[in-house]
Amino acid sequence: MERILILDDEAAACKVLKEFFEGESYTVFTSQNGENALKIVEKEKPGILLVDIRMPGMSGKEVVKKAREFDTDSLIIVLTAILDAGLKKELKSLGASEVLNKPINLMEVLKLVKQKLSS
Repeated sequence: MERILILDDEAAACKVLKEFFEGESYTVFTSQNGENALKIVEKEKPGILLVDIRMPGMSGKEVVKKAREFDTDSLIIVLTAILDAGLKKELKSLGASEVLNKPINLMEVLKLVKQKLSS
C-alpha cells in the first residue's frame, strides 16, 4: 500500500486530505510542521508528499529540498495559494514533481498520484 505524507500547517486541510486518501486505500501520515514532516520522511519513507509551501518555521521549500536528500524517487506535489512562474521554476529546481494552486482539486491530485504509481 502506498504511503502519503501530508504537510500543511492548517489542521483542517490535513484532515480533509487524510480522509480523502484513506478513502482511496492509502496509508496517510500528516504533519503540521516541516521538522516533524522530515522525521516522517526518514522513518516511514512515503512515496508521495503533499507539501504546503507557506508555513511558520521551516517552509515547504526547505522541506522539498531536504526530503530530496533522503529520497530522489518520491512524488512531491507542492500546494500553494500564491504561484508565479519564478516560484514554480524554483520549486521544480529544488525537487518538486508538481506545483498546484490552492484551492486544490482532489481528483486532479489523485490522478497525479495514480500516474506516479503506474509509471
